[in-house]
Amino acid sequence: EIAEKYILQLNNSKMFDDKIVTTIEPAVTFYSAEDYHQNYYNLNKTASYCQFVIRPQIEKFNAAKN
Repeated sequence: EIAEKYILQLNNSKMFDDKIVTTIEPAVTFYSAEDYHQNYYNLNKTASYCQFVIRPQIEKFNAAKN
């Protein structure tokens, strides 16, 4: 319910060019990621994926909050 409300709020805010189409499904089985996947961005900020994919999204999100 919280996730659905948040998606609705983001879609209404027009933060992104397109609507969020992620579906919310009940978790049948959950597998915790390996340790090296935990907190990936904060531990790998200089990695190219973080610089070119994640960082611009974080900057866009932070700009919208202000």
